Amino acid sequence: MNQIKIQNDLQKASNEESRLFAAYFANHRAELTKQILALTTSRGRLCLLGAGNCLDVDLGILAEEFDEVHLVDIDRDAVAGAKHQLTPLLAEKIFLHAPLDLSDLNACISDWRDMKTTPEALISFPDNHSAAISRLFPELFDAVVSCCLLSQILLTFRLALGEQHRLFQAGMITLLVTHLKMMRSLINNQGKALLVTDVSSNQICSDAELNEFENVEIVHVDQALDDLARKNKLFNYLDPKLLATLAKQDPLLSASSELNPPQKIWLWRNGPQRTFLVYASLLTPRP
Repeated sequence: MNQIKIQNDLQKASNEESRLFAAYFANHRAELTKQILALTTSRGRLCLLGAGNCLDVDLGILAEEFDEVHLVDIDRDAVAGAKHQLTPLLAEKIFLHAPLDLSDLNACISDWRDMKTTPEALISFPDNHSAAISRLFPELFDAVVSCCLLSQILLTFRLALGEQHRLFQAGMITLLVTHLKMMRSLINNQGKALLVTDVSSNQICSDAELNEFENVEIVHVDQALDDLARKNKLFNYLDPKLLATLAKQDPLLSASSELNPPQKIWLWRNGPQRTFLVYASLLTPRP
C-alpha cells in the first residue's frame, strides 16, 4: 500500500473521528459560513473543495442561500453523510463529487519520488491538472471555496516524499500553483474563489499566542502573520505572501486572476487537543 493511499485512509478515519467534535467547530463554522455568504449576492452555484463532513460550514444555511451546492472530496461517505443530515428539500440542492482526488498525487507521486519526471512535466502539471478537473464539471461556478484542503495536500506530499527529497521544494511549489489554477478554472468570469487554509497550530505556536486571535477583529492581518512568520511559527509554504508571489509570477494565473491578501484570520478548534489558525484569501478573475 503506497503512502498516498495510507494518508487518504487516515483522512477518512479523521473524518469519522471529527464527527465527535462537531461542537468544537462552532466558531470556525460560523466564520467560514459568513465568509462564503459574502462572496456573492446572486448566490447561484457554490462548490466546496475538500468538503468532508461539512463540519467547517453550516450546510443547511448554504443550501438555503444557494441554488446549488456541490461537495467535492476524496471521502464519499463523509459528503454523503453531510447531505443525509439535511431535509429532503434542501438535500435536492446538494450534488456530490466523490471520491475525487483534487491533488492528483495518486497519479504522479511514484514518478516524482523515483525521479522519473522531467522539468517540462512539472511545469505543465498545474495547467494539465486544473484543466482535467474543470472538465469534470459541465458548468462553471459563481463561488468556489477551498476548505482547509491545501494544507492536507501538502502534508500528504511531505509524508510521501520527505523533506530531503531532491524534488521536495519543486513539488511543493508545483502543488501550490496547481491549487490556485484549479480554483481559477472552476469559477466563471463573474465568480469568486476563496482560499481558506490553516497556517499555524498549537503544535508550533503556544496556546497563549493563538488565543490572542480569538474574538478579536484583526485590523492588520498581514502584520499579524508576518510576526508569526518571523518566529517560524507558520506552516512552511502556506505563508500568504509566498502564495501571492507565485500567483503573480505565473503568467497565465496573473493575467486571469488576482489573489488578494488575507482580510480575516480566526481560530479553528478541531477537538479538545488541536487548535489551528486559519486565514481566507480571495481569488478574483481579471476582466
